[in-house]
This record gives sequence, C-alpha cells and structure tokens, in this order.
Amino acid sequence: MSITQPHKKKSNGVMLDDRGASDVGSPPPIHRSGNTLS
Repeated sequence: MSITQPHKKKSNGVMLDDRGASDVGSPPPIHRSGNTLS
C-alpha cells in the first residue's frame, strides 16, 4: 500500500493534492509536503 500510494500520487502530480487530503483527512499539508518531496 505504501509503495502504490506514492507512485500514484507522483503520477497524478496535481491530483496528489486531492488524494493526499482525502487519504490523510486532517493534516494534508504535512503529508503532501513529505510525499511531494519524496
């Protein structure tokens, strides 16, 4: 799951914002920054 999440998010690029926030639920900025940098 961890390997598929970052892969899909990176491919979407901008979509990762919507997916990241939906996946996290509360702290989207922290998760977004980490995933985007990774």
